[in-house]
Amino acid sequence: MQAYDAKRKRMVNVERNEGDTIIAYSLPDEPGVWYFPLIVDGKNVEPFEILGHEQDNFHGGLYL
Repeated sequence: MQAYDAKRKRMVNVERNEGDTIIAYSLPDEPGVWYFPLIVDGKNVEPFEILGHEQDNFHGGLYL
């Protein structure tokens, strides 16, 4: 899944998210390097725009 980092004006690959709160991301040209944005009260402090939601194949504790 990708998101737009509005403050830094760049695309990021969202590696993990909780709802629409981005908890970790990487840059497309730096795979394996993790960045962790500041989160307050369950929301990102800096603005991110999620560009697409991938279908979640996790259901009831089993991968389908």
